[in-house]
Amino acid sequence: MADNVTIPATGTGTATPVVATDDVGGAHYQRVKLDAGGDGAATPVLAGNGTAASSLRVTLASDSTGTVAVTNTGTFATQSVAAGDIANDAADSGNPIKTGAKATTGLSGATMVADADRVNSVADVDGAQIVRTYCPLPDAVSGNASNTDGTSTQVIAAQAANVRTYITTAILTNTSASNIYVELKDGTTVMATIPLPANGGAIVSFPVPLKGTAATAWSYDPSAGATTTYCTLVGFKSKV
Repeated sequence: MADNVTIPATGTGTATPVVATDDVGGAHYQRVKLDAGGDGAATPVLAGNGTAASSLRVTLASDSTGTVAVTNTGTFATQSVAAGDIANDAADSGNPIKTGAKATTGLSGATMVADADRVNSVADVDGAQIVRTYCPLPDAVSGNASNTDGTSTQVIAAQAANVRTYITTAILTNTSASNIYVELKDGTTVMATIPLPANGGAIVSFPVPLKGTAATAWSYDPSAGATTTYCTLVGFKSKV
């Protein structure tokens, strides 16, 4: 059968109006022209080419995976509402809906993506998601310094403007016969004081990292001269 249905004449007005339909297996489905106008106004919904769409035919279909596809036979493209539309390593745009992860037996063989691209989350082959503590590897920072005269000594240089350094671990060594203590400093501000016994050392991890000031160096300051003290600081950089 053909599309469209002619309505038998009744009353006054158009003698035989034609209603736009789509013939599907002998059954007529009415075509509806969408209009976004308010009360008393007509504003047809525009097609993808910027012109008013004369008709819009929409089909909803679900496959065996539960994916619902919205298809229209007019100007608009077919869209899927149950799958992401950006491939791995493609330039990111829109809002991600993918929550799964890509299985890997090791990250050392992974292909790197460009900065600001979308990237797959990764998991071990048993499904456990792979995450890193505190920061991605490029943001990890560390420094090492030594001192003999008891003056404040820089360990990690200042980051760029608006970037601060967080300290997660301090490793201290004292090879002298004197018991002293060490101050960890964000610039000139003392952030932690750690006892450092003679011929000994200290390893301190901070469950909540010590937060530094943006564009400011970290130093360690022994309480007295001692030959020799050493300090290693480990942390990460962040704009937060």
